[in-house]
Amino acid sequence: MMTATYNIQPFLKENLKRLQLKRKDFVIQSGVPSSTFNRIINTSSHNTDFKTLIKIANYFKVSLDAVLEREKFTDTKNPQLNIVSIEEANTNLKNFLKNKLTSDSLTPYQLSKLCGLGEVTLRGFMKDSSTIKLLSTKSVLALSEHFNISLDEIIGRTPPSIHKTNQLSHSSMEQQLLLKGLDKRALDTISDIHRLIASNNAISTTSETLHKKGKINHQNKKHPHAR
Repeated sequence: MMTATYNIQPFLKENLKRLQLKRKDFVIQSGVPSSTFNRIINTSSHNTDFKTLIKIANYFKVSLDAVLEREKFTDTKNPQLNIVSIEEANTNLKNFLKNKLTSDSLTPYQLSKLCGLGEVTLRGFMKDSSTIKLLSTKSVLALSEHFNISLDEIIGRTPPSIHKTNQLSHSSMEQQLLLKGLDKRALDTISDIHRLIASNNAISTTSETLHKKGKINHQNKKHPHAR
């Protein structure tokens, strides 16, 4: 997951060259501090904070996932993007988390555990008196992976998309099993079983429908004038 942040450097270099943009001009216009910019360009830094990622994406008018080259979340059809400030991103992220905690019946502590984050990471961020301006890039990436939702949707840069229930996150039962300490391999096995059952049910339903149609056709042949 964290290897995605290594893609910020090639993204910047490629787009600066493509636009024939001087580095000092980008720094001034984007609001990215020169020290931060130099660290990204000159080293393969993987500690780029989320605030900087938002500024880069806002400047080039692309999705956050495009900057990180997370292809499965990148809309190639020019997604509708809202340019959000850091304050707006912070508010939208908190609202997203509140809604998810409510819909999935989780506490901040439990969600942190499911995402592999520090025990107090989300609880500290969610507090009304919190001084944390924004979560780290690592934390938001973990949330994105867990809920299978783009970074842009999480902070309100794109409208909420329609997801099938089984694509939003782990099912409630799977979440509880994971919280109880069931290892990932066992959890994956359960998911495979669920998919197999769903597939068999679909086949069974199709077979039953075809059988009924065949029976009706047979009756019609025997009684062609019957209604």
